[in-house]
Amino acid sequence: MILHSPNVLEIFDIIFLESGPSYLCGFTKKLIQACAWDSPLPLIAVHHADVNHLTVAAASIIAKDERERLIEELKKTLGIDFGCGYPHDQKTKEYLKVCPKNAAHVRWTWKTHLSYH
Repeated sequence: MILHSPNVLEIFDIIFLESGPSYLCGFTKKLIQACAWDSPLPLIAVHHADVNHLTVAAASIIAKDERERLIEELKKTLGIDFGCGYPHDQKTKEYLKVCPKNAAHVRWTWKTHLSYH
């Protein structure tokens, strides 16, 4: 991970993360646990960090591009076109109506699926 590079530690003294307004503390804690964060740099989750911090905006663009690439790869692997995978997408909503309950590739924590299963 690039954040563990000595060069990054010399350049930055804090790491800002984009997070929704209702999930700031929980997001940071989960991220620290998930990636075994052991850097001396503090992680700060901020709502609209991508608007206020240029580096977060750049990282957001890269992350969205990578997500789109992975979604396309998943659709090819599964042989299913389920749309973009976001809850607002009509194709995704239609897929949720017919997909197997608790399918591993579906984010079941989204409220969108509740009306379908």
